[in-house]
Amino acid sequence: MSMKQVTIENVKKRIARIENAESVMLPGMTDMSDALLEYAYRRLIELESLLLVDVAETVWPAEVSLVYSQIESAGDLPAHHQNRLKHHINRMWLEKMPVPAIVDAARSLAAAMEKYA
Repeated sequence: MSMKQVTIENVKKRIARIENAESVMLPGMTDMSDALLEYAYRRLIELESLLLVDVAETVWPAEVSLVYSQIESAGDLPAHHQNRLKHHINRMWLEKMPVPAIVDAARSLAAAMEKYA
């Protein structure tokens, strides 16, 4: 996939194409709002794939593993959410936050991630 520079003009052109083209509608869609939602969903997936680069394996410090092991629901999250959670734990550790605060924040983040798992 080639990376095209995202500019306001490109976005305006895409929106105009969607608003003016009935061909965007897939079978089973009842109106243009369904088509717009479908386009937005596909676009989000495309942008996420550009922003969230897959990493084969990250070696986390022992401190991250220690805090991560205290999050009960962390093991139930999908792999990409687990890596994000570990990333945030590592970032908080590097910012020298107190461990109880990191655990509380990580639990809250894991709970929020469960909604989108």
